[in-house]
Amino acid sequence: MTDLTQNNHPLPLSTQSEQQNRSSVASHPARFDMTARIRLTEGTDAALARAAMAELEQATQYEPGCIMFRILEDTSTPGEFILWESWHGREGLEAHFKADHTLDYLARNMTEVVSITELQALPGEQAAPVGPATDDLISAGTTPTRSAEKRNQATHNATELSAPTSS
Repeated sequence: MTDLTQNNHPLPLSTQSEQQNRSSVASHPARFDMTARIRLTEGTDAALARAAMAELEQATQYEPGCIMFRILEDTSTPGEFILWESWHGREGLEAHFKADHTLDYLARNMTEVVSITELQALPGEQAAPVGPATDDLISAGTTPTRSAEKRNQATHNATELSAPTSS
């Protein structure tokens, strides 16, 4: 279980000496995946909280250390939500807790942490890119794999067009 702050939100998950020995987010440290279960604090307006969480989700997806950040509502437990997160190392998560939009959300004290689960990918698993940039590709009918396929087809077509024909 992770240490929690006085507001019952997770603290950065490393000691100061560990932070000094790690590489920066820009050098893409090992991926860090986790989920957090949160619930509305007593007296919080659910609609307002959902809107604030949607804003947090949107802003967080553009953080440099973020691979994926989703907030999903638990349909079996009203007022509870699952945060599904992937970061470029713990440094990405630590930077997230210093971001203005995160600090603003936490200051509103609309939710509290129920549990945190750190996750580990299966050996050899390669995660597909996700997030706003990938969403744009998908909506355009293009994915990284499909882009490569289209490039290969275009190269093949160009080769066919430039090949000399026999008369």
